[in-house]
Amino acid sequence: MQVLGKDLLDYPAGEPSLYVLARHVNDFMPVHMLNRTRQGLKRGGKQLSGARIALLGWAFIANSDDARDPPSEPFREQAITAGARVVVHDPWVRSVPRG
Repeated sequence: MQVLGKDLLDYPAGEPSLYVLARHVNDFMPVHMLNRTRQGLKRGGKQLSGARIALLGWAFIANSDDARDPPSEPFREQAITAGARVVVHDPWVRSVPRG
C-alpha cells in the first residue's frame, strides 16, 4: 500500500509536531484567559481576588450537554484559587459546578 505525502514534509527533526504544538496552545488557553481577565479587572481598578465572574458556557461542544472535561474547568478552578467567585451558566448542561 502506498501512502501519499509520507516523508515529504520538510519539518525540523526533533521538533514537536503541529499536533503537539496545537495541544500545548489549547492547554494554555485557560491560563491565557485568566491573565486577560486579571488585566481587564486591573484596568477597571479591581483585583481578581474578590471579583465575581460569570462563566457563560460549560459544555465542551457548543449547543450540547457534553460536560466532560470542558476547557472552561481549568479557568474556573484557577480563578477560584485566585480568590474569585465564579458562577457558571450553560442552558444545555443540567448540572454545572457552583463556586
